[in-house]
Amino acid sequence: MASQIIPPETSDSETVQLDSGEAVSMKVVQSLYNDITGKTESIAQTFTDNHEVTYDDLVQLNRKICQLYEQYNIIATNCNATLYFIDDSKETFSSFDRFSFYNKGSPNPCENLSLEYDILIRLPETHKPQKYKILINLHSRAAIHEKARKENNDLFHNAVIRFIHRNTGSYKIEYVDYTVARNFKHAIDEWYQSLEKHPKSNIVSLAQKHSENFPIAFSVLTSCFLIWRFFLVSKEHMREDSSVSEVFPIAVIGFGTIFVLSKIAFRLGFVFERFIDSYQTISSLKLNVGDEKAILQFKKENLRNLRGGIFSFLIAVIASIVANFILGQFSAPNM
Repeated sequence: MASQIIPPETSDSETVQLDSGEAVSMKVVQSLYNDITGKTESIAQTFTDNHEVTYDDLVQLNRKICQLYEQYNIIATNCNATLYFIDDSKETFSSFDRFSFYNKGSPNPCENLSLEYDILIRLPETHKPQKYKILINLHSRAAIHEKARKENNDLFHNAVIRFIHRNTGSYKIEYVDYTVARNFKHAIDEWYQSLEKHPKSNIVSLAQKHSENFPIAFSVLTSCFLIWRFFLVSKEHMREDSSVSEVFPIAVIGFGTIFVLSKIAFRLGFVFERFIDSYQTISSLKLNVGDEKAILQFKKENLRNLRGGIFSFLIAVIASIVANFILGQFSAPNM
């Protein structure tokens, strides 16, 4: 998780001496500052873990936030839940209770969930209610993948999923009093840590980090192997009195084989790169039937990509072995 926190420079328990000589708490100073300027501070945090969020998890989150209300004098609260679907439609619910009636049989996968809490709190040392806002966003990589698949848009898939959707969620808390915001932050962080996470594969991550080098690596390694084999075969069968007419055809066959196989290896390296880059660790919202199908499809695609990467690598190895056999067959009888 990456965070951006703007902590106060002083503690709320400290007091400030006014020109009149009166000592007031930082809570009062913060409230006056907010009244005069209309500005609020904020805490923002981004999630990069590959979570799986169910409706029961959201119920638990809402319960944690509501439990914090008991510590304060709450004047008013409101919760809006908005679901964004892969067909560019959305549904908005004016309260979490209304959100509980959401149609879980919908076949339309949800790509983003937004929860917004607006809270008015009157702290003991202040008279005017203070406004706090909590905005939580959770993304589903499985739904984004399904959207790209249905649109058959590989460019969209690579650009959005690999780069933009490295982040799987975020939240932002706008506040007047930092101690209040800190309590909400702790509750959200604790909730997120309890979610089921899908770990990344270190091997796949390392391969993706250097994936652009695979085509040239496949080509160079194949060429080096074949040149080495051609040199050994030529050295073994070459005679000192071999004429140019005897050597030339073998040289053409040898260098031609190396050239063609290096091009094939380059192409196989490109295919390997494409399969490896297409593999993504799953993150998902599991709120309806469409989400479950998108998750299943995502896992199938990942398995296909892994198999495709392994297959392209094996084809490159087999092609080198076949080329080595060809060089041996054409070199032995003529040298």
